[in-house]
Amino acid sequence: MKCLLITLLAALALPNSVEANWLNWFGRYGSFTEAKRACDKWTNNGINYKSRSPWGTFPRNSRFCQYDKETRQLLGWEYQNVEENKIYINGRLDKKVTKRFYF
Repeated sequence: MKCLLITLLAALALPNSVEANWLNWFGRYGSFTEAKRACDKWTNNGINYKSRSPWGTFPRNSRFCQYDKETRQLLGWEYQNVEENKIYINGRLDKKVTKRFYF
């Protein structure tokens, strides 16, 4: 029983760097920069499509990040029903928050 108690106390006394890594497992990051990097990495795995306007055709990504100051998080938005390399003309696409990066 004493061995279990000592092990539990040792686990609670872990250094801050280890605890910070545990927070990432639960979707919380230690700083804005870490959350931004994770969100950018998530964004790069999105679908590439094209948007046409009167000024030309431009490549776009189906995912983007937006900072929400009130809740201290980055919102990961994703356009719904977008197909790879398809050209969308002046249309509004449905978007939805699909991931949250807390810090």
